[in-house]
Amino acid sequence: MKQEIKIVVLFIFVCGSAFVFTRGGQMQTNQTAKAQTKTAAEVYKNIQVLKDTPAEQIMPMMDIMSASLGVKCSFCHVQDQWEKDDKEEKKTARQMVTMTLALNKQNFNGRLEVSCATCHNGRPHPATPISLGENLFKRPNNQPSKEPMPTVDQILDKYTIGLGGKDALEKFKPERLKPRKPLIKNSP
Repeated sequence: MKQEIKIVVLFIFVCGSAFVFTRGGQMQTNQTAKAQTKTAAEVYKNIQVLKDTPAEQIMPMMDIMSASLGVKCSFCHVQDQWEKDDKEEKKTARQMVTMTLALNKQNFNGRLEVSCATCHNGRPHPATPISLGENLFKRPNNQPSKEPMPTVDQILDKYTIGLGGKDALEKFKPERLKPRKPLIKNSP
């Protein structure tokens, strides 16, 4: 259950970050609205990477970064002195934002495909990937396993047992979700 909640929360943050990063300044189309929108550099002190981003989008971006790394603001910032560069994590965050923006621009036509959550998944530091050159079917002493690989049927049997057995699966009846009623009724 907790895993499902984490997945839903992560999905919401990824969708939110996609909205913030891809829609950018496109939300306001007329010239007067654009003239009234201040950039991050005009509103905040010591902005170095997201200077041209509309100021009202900075805090939602910070919230997305915080959730993507599973940390609080004080992980990168000095509390109540946000402009200070005293923490190495803030410098690293700038490099990561620059890298993410460049990856999306160069490889995905500016669409948000790569975000903080892509690698961090709610952790302050990304998980270490496995070595691609490593043979995962050999024992640590580099001796090949003498045991044969399991068959598909053996794997499925173990999976069924892990789910509670055939009897439990036969009793399982998935429920259909009913559409929610609108919170506001349409007036005639």
